Amino acid sequence: PRHGKSETCSYWFPTWLYALWPNTKIISASYGFSLVRRQGYRVREALSSLSLGANLAKGSKAAADWTTTDGGEFFAAGVGGGVTGRGADFLIMDDVVSGSKEAASPVIQARNWKWWNEDFRTRLNKHGRGGLGGGILAVGTRWNENDLLGMLLQAFNAGPGAQGYEPWTILSLP
Repeated sequence: PRHGKSETCSYWFPTWLYALWPNTKIISASYGFSLVRRQGYRVREALSSLSLGANLAKGSKAAADWTTTDGGEFFAAGVGGGVTGRGADFLIMDDVVSGSKEAASPVIQARNWKWWNEDFRTRLNKHGRGGLGGGILAVGTRWNENDLLGMLLQAFNAGPGAQGYEPWTILSLP
């Protein structure tokens, strides 16, 4: 906790992406809609006030669902929330559980794993924008071996073909 992960990954990273590729499509998710909506608001406000190259489309006033004039999109969802009908060049997961108690719950663990495999990761556009390819950024505090980040690490260690596998580059901040 408290390494600036959310600031870097859920605010500066999407702001940077839109500055370079204003047609980028991002879906961002967190344990609570209010948390991810606040990040979407901050990114939208940075784009409108810093003149970074991406311009907001008219009517893009919602903090959690807005577009750029170049066809970029930002959509925020709480874990378990609907993302069907959306596609993204980048998926961002930031703090998918609210704390250690939730992370230790087998019910929450199963819900998050199902959401990851059946809903969230299926939204990734594998070809991405600007020649980048699609990408997933998962960030959060590790609370339990079987929290979502723990299960993603287990799938990574099991290798290609394992349910939930992605070829992660892992950065650990102890």
